[in-house]
Amino acid sequence: MIPENWDRTISTAITIGSIALAYWGHRRQMAKEKRTALEAAKKKYAEGELKEYAAQRDFGHIQRDLDQLKLNTAHLSKEADDRLDQLERQFERFSGALEVLTELLKKNSNGVEG
Repeated sequence: MIPENWDRTISTAITIGSIALAYWGHRRQMAKEKRTALEAAKKKYAEGELKEYAAQRDFGHIQRDLDQLKLNTAHLSKEADDRLDQLERQFERFSGALEVLTELLKKNSNGVEG
């Protein structure tokens, strides 16, 4: 049997041990929650960074496509102007040839009548 004066000592030791164990468990739980919160914050930050990177990348692609469209539009406009100039020159030559032909026909018809 345990002597009487040891009952209180053992009871105190068990109480202190229980308190220490509870405190250790509480600290461990707090550390786990802190790690979980930190991991969640890191994940949220990383997702935000990825979204920002994706948005910047998409904006870069859109800007590049817009620049290419501007270049293509300028090229097509110049090509259309060049073709229109070419058609105008051909029309002027055709008009000149038509005038010459009309004059020749007039001379021919005057020569036949006269």
